[in-house]
Parts: sequence; structure tokens; C-alpha cells
Amino acid sequence: MSALSPPARRVDHLLPGFPFAGALIWSPSPGPDTKYLVTLPGTGGTAETELYHWQRLVDELSTCLARDIGVMAVEYENPATGRSLLWGDLNLLIEALLAGEASVGLGAETGHAFHGFSRGAADLYGVAVLDGKDGLRRGTRFIANSGAWRPGTPMPEPLSEELVSGSRTALYGVEFLVHYGLQDHDQGQHGYVGSSGAARAVRKLGGEVELWVNPDGCHHAFELTDRPGHAWDALQWAFR
Repeated sequence: MSALSPPARRVDHLLPGFPFAGALIWSPSPGPDTKYLVTLPGTGGTAETELYHWQRLVDELSTCLARDIGVMAVEYENPATGRSLLWGDLNLLIEALLAGEASVGLGAETGHAFHGFSRGAADLYGVAVLDGKDGLRRGTRFIANSGAWRPGTPMPEPLSEELVSGSRTALYGVEFLVHYGLQDHDQGQHGYVGSSGAARAVRKLGGEVELWVNPDGCHHAFELTDRPGHAWDALQWAFR
């Protein structure tokens, strides 16, 4: 990350018992108004991978909009076990990261956007429900990229608990952009079936959903191409 200017900062050891959990944080000129794209990697992915995919686009958008926008690439998979934080701890980690930046004048309290790829996208649905439970919603726009839960398996607990309770407002005011490719190797979990089911759950809880379908796209198509309807357009949608 030394090639970036300014360099990215690594922040970790925020959650007791989870020394691996943290983030790489980058912004062209961080300040109290900086809004972050908080991005979650897929299984086996790293914060470095997410920062690599998003830094250039975020830098370009920051220049185009004359606003300071940064990347907060979250690390939440234990490299020793391959297991990742569950939704409650993941949400606590994100809250601690954003609150920490705000407390030292390097980030805004609210107005951030969220992205998740594959497993990160599936986990994003739970984070969207939990964000704001403390009275402060840190962001209202979520990009779910090629990931949900497999049909016939339980949905993320934060969603199922709200639905069972009869809540229909847990995601009121929240917008999801749900992207999937029709050439994805697993349409059940990552493609049409899983993404459509996730979209229905969001709508039942009062959220809004845009479905972006790439007819030629594989699992990684979103971040690997610059064609319309991919990462650049999604980033503009998130910070419009």
C-alpha cells in the first residue's frame, strides 16, 4: 500500500478476542466530512483485495464530485480458521471503525455507503438491519455484489428475527443495489435465485431495492469490468 498517496492506514485490535479484525483505511484528504465506502470481502478475500478494487474508482469519484470520499476495507475473517465474524460482532467492528475515525476528525458520523462481495454481500444484509439500532444510522445505501444465502438455508438472523417479530420498518429508508451475473457458477446462492430472495426480504422490511443483472457476468464481473452497470455506476449511485 506504500504506492498510494497518502498511504493507507491499518486499524485493528478494536474487538477484544478478535485480533485479526480491523480495516485498511484510505482517503485522498481525510477530514471531518469524509464519507467512506465500507467494503466487505468474500470468503478468502482480504482488506488489501478490496482496497485494490475500489481505491482508483473512489479517488476518481472524489475528484469528480469535489467531495472527500474514502475506502474502508474491512478485515473480518480469521486467517487461522477461515471463520468470519458473525453479524453482531461485525456490526460492532464497523461501528468502532467509523466512530474511531469520526472521533479524531478523519470521518463523518453518518452518510457512509456499504459494499459486500459474495460472502460479504450476504453478511451485508444483517449489517443493514443492525446499523442504526443504537439510534445512529451510519449509512442508507448498500451494494450487495454477487452474494446472498442459499435457498432452503436460514437467512441472516437479524433479518429473520425482524420478520418473525412482525416488523416491517427495520429497513425503512434503506436502499439496496443488488447485482448478480447470469453466468455466475452458483445461481442458487450468488445469482438470480439467491439475490431475488434477498431482495424480497429487504422489501418486506421496508427497504428499497434495485436489481442490476449482468447477462454476461461471472462471479467477479462486477469489479473486473468498467462497463455500465458495474462498479463505477454503483459507486455513483451510492454517493449521489
